[in-house]
Amino acid sequence: QGNKAESRRFLMKIEDVRESDIEQICRLQPQGWTDIRPTIEFYVKSSYCRLMKVETQNTIIGIGAHIRFEHTAWLAHIIVNPDYRRQGVGRKITEWLVSDLERSDVQTISLIASDMGRPLYSKLGFREEIKYAYLRNGKEMSESLDVKSDVCPISDTHENQIMYIDRQATGEERTNLLKPFLKDGFVYQIGKEIHGFFLPSLGEGLIVAQSDVAGTELLKLKCRNCNSITLPIITIAGINLLRNIGYSEFQQASRMVLGKNLDFKPQCIFSRIGGNFG
Repeated sequence: QGNKAESRRFLMKIEDVRESDIEQICRLQPQGWTDIRPTIEFYVKSSYCRLMKVETQNTIIGIGAHIRFEHTAWLAHIIVNPDYRRQGVGRKITEWLVSDLERSDVQTISLIASDMGRPLYSKLGFREEIKYAYLRNGKEMSESLDVKSDVCPISDTHENQIMYIDRQATGEERTNLLKPFLKDGFVYQIGKEIHGFFLPSLGEGLIVAQSDVAGTELLKLKCRNCNSITLPIITIAGINLLRNIGYSEFQQASRMVLGKNLDFKPQCIFSRIGGNFG
């Protein structure tokens, strides 16, 4: 079937995804990925996200999303039916998403690229910024992993400091994304100042910290209930902690950027949100 797809030409149309498309889209999920349904539903319902589909003969053969903040954006979940790969579907989706963003005031577009996707994005002008390391631990972590008492639940008074720390680390204005996930999060606090935060329910569990102490203490809390963590390879303190407690690296991926460079401080990211936000 794949060979037949390679030998024929077909018409493609690209349109916004509707809620009625979700069932068909979920069948595109690549092997080895976690369930994409919650994220697809998030894209469809969020005002700052746009999810597109490519159809041929009333069949969805590919999807892609962009997530737009103030002056920055991310491309994510660019997925093509295996029977239609190497037919220009992924390129069509990516070019459409980039063109749509360039019509707004977006100055920087980022994405996380697998080894398979990186050549395409390079041809379209994306350049590699940094690599992320994927680490996992095959055993259950102990609830007794000691965490300092400076780690405490987020309160209403922490919101402004959290948003400031995130802007300083990422170079992006992500209040709309982060705010709904503050209620079950944690901060590392000394006196009245916080030096890092952890949002367990946002994607893979975001940790951003201004110091290695704050980052590693919050990371220890995350490790109590998580055996797979992804962070920039430059976050040495985080990677050393994970290795010391039994994690090992099994994969890397490239963070790529198009347009203006961000004032991004990868050493402040002790756990990413996911492939859609870095």
